[in-house]
Amino acid sequence: HVLASGSLPPGFPWTMVDGKAYWDGGIISNSPLDLVIDRCGPDGKRVFVVDLFSGERALPTNMLEVLARRDEIVYAERVHSDLRHRETVEAYRRLIDHILARLEPEESGRIKRIPAYIQLMGDGAATTITRFVRAGQAGEHSSRDYDFSDLAIKANQAEGYAVARKTLGRASPQG
Repeated sequence: HVLASGSLPPGFPWTMVDGKAYWDGGIISNSPLDLVIDRCGPDGKRVFVVDLFSGERALPTNMLEVLARRDEIVYAERVHSDLRHRETVEAYRRLIDHILARLEPEESGRIKRIPAYIQLMGDGAATTITRFVRAGQAGEHSSRDYDFSDLAIKANQAEGYAVARKTLGRASPQG
């Protein structure tokens, strides 16, 4: 729910939706890479992941910065965990392809017709993931993740545009 995304503990209370209390869903699913890949099916695809917290920042100097850093770690770990999981899945897919290539064509063909194989392997096309990593600004406020002022929004848009141009300039057309 959109309102719950602004319910950041401990600064803002939960949001009630249909009798249930919700806090920021982004803590759990800001980067639902697994959901994107599952919903798009097993065929090859290109996914763009926006990583707002690079992890390479100056050490905090006060308690507000410590709390902000804690949040960054939680958010960044979700992105890294999703990417590690995806790499593991792709490694298993390559291993299965390697094993099937060593079998007789008839046996390999039978395995490829098993419904579980079709569901899990699809056409075997790999997923390409492009990450946009936000480095952050020196002296940035600890309130940056819930600062929705006009000035902050414009600054974030400009930074995001620059990061996207830089990242896409490095990415090959095929991934």
